Amino acid sequence: MILVKDCAEVVSHILQVTVQDIYGERRQAHIAEARHYVYWLAKNYTRFSYPRIARAMKKDHSTVIHGVQKIDRQLANKDERTVVLCKQLQGELDRKFGNVDGKIIADCHENEIKELLPDLAMQLYTYAKQLRKDIQNEKSIAE
Repeated sequence: MILVKDCAEVVSHILQVTVQDIYGERRQAHIAEARHYVYWLAKNYTRFSYPRIARAMKKDHSTVIHGVQKIDRQLANKDERTVVLCKQLQGELDRKFGNVDGKIIADCHENEIKELLPDLAMQLYTYAKQLRKDIQNEKSIAE
């Protein structure tokens, strides 16, 4: 599972902006642009909502929406720099994480684990329900 912090680390590496600046308050153009790419990656590579991404970034959800929409508009307009950067960022995430669902939960920050618990509990419930159904089907076939 890819987390917002993973997106921030990849953007930091590619755009040469520190992770501290990405999470910070500075408004310089290159830092704000890096944040927009983090928001865009997080929205496209995690199952997180805008509010959840905003909490992880210590921003307002409308700020995250604006950043994602800005990158989406640039992609729709085929802005060459944006297209190249997005492909590069996506490639780096794919290379770094490969099987994203296999990522170890121990890598999470405590607050991200707390936010993931409801989703994980729902997944476990769904798997258990399916398993129970499969067992019942096997029993009825055996009889």
